[in-house]
Amino acid sequence: MLNSLVVILTAVACYSLYRAVGRSDLPVAERLAGEAEAKRRLSGGFSNVLKQAMDRLPTNAANPNSTERKLSTTLTYAGFRSGQAVAAFQLIRGALMIGLALAGLLLAASFGRSVLIAAALGCLLGYLVPTLVIKRLATKRQRRLLLELPDVLSLLVVTLEAGVGWGEAVKLVGREAERQERIMGQELSTTSAQMSAGRSMEDSLKDLGERTGVDEVKSMAALAIQSQKAGAQIAPALRASAELLSSRRRLAAEEMAHKAAVKMLVPLVFLILPAMMMIVLGPAIIQILRMFSSMK
Repeated sequence: MLNSLVVILTAVACYSLYRAVGRSDLPVAERLAGEAEAKRRLSGGFSNVLKQAMDRLPTNAANPNSTERKLSTTLTYAGFRSGQAVAAFQLIRGALMIGLALAGLLLAASFGRSVLIAAALGCLLGYLVPTLVIKRLATKRQRRLLLELPDVLSLLVVTLEAGVGWGEAVKLVGREAERQERIMGQELSTTSAQMSAGRSMEDSLKDLGERTGVDEVKSMAALAIQSQKAGAQIAPALRASAELLSSRRRLAAEEMAHKAAVKMLVPLVFLILPAMMMIVLGPAIIQILRMFSSMK
């Protein structure tokens, strides 16, 4: 089976190479246009098939269970907020499970191992890997949001103290931060769009905290909401919050710097020190062994 698969793949590769470099009577421009049109048709057909497959997946959007809610929340934290994100994730996970199960089956059959165990391991790996990747992306995105938050708050404070209203300040800072390719800028632009569409400031800020899943962003949103309800100025409260976050980031950096000396002990003791001992004591040990061997 493995030999047949190798022969088929080799034949397909040779045919593709022949089509790519072979001579043709058509002009170069017409050949390139034909190739582009074929790629567009292929991508469009694949998109349609993918959409139909996602539409046919069984969903329970009206009353999702805890697993589906947790998966949807994790995808939101990772930045995938489309309505079809959960369906697309389940489709990719199912395809990966089938693909890895078949790959494990072929490898086990070629090496004479247990086929069922290899297929089960491939299926389990295909189920776990997408979930771990999404959680990793969500954690990485939340850390980046936390790092960007103090600078964005400082920009908001400067804009508010310049006499700009809250809605316009969020719009300006979000646009500027988004121009600098910051994730927090995208979130503020989304919040500004919600407020421009008629949603209240309180609901928009609450949705901002729920979308990001970062406690500091939720605290900032709650602080702005309370300041608005109390009739106080938002700029001083945001300035205090920005200074607190900056001090926390500085303390975290200092803590990591102090931990660096302790973490360096492991490679120093187990990697560098043995090499140094071999270089320093190696010639002396060789001379001592030669001396004892000559005395016999």
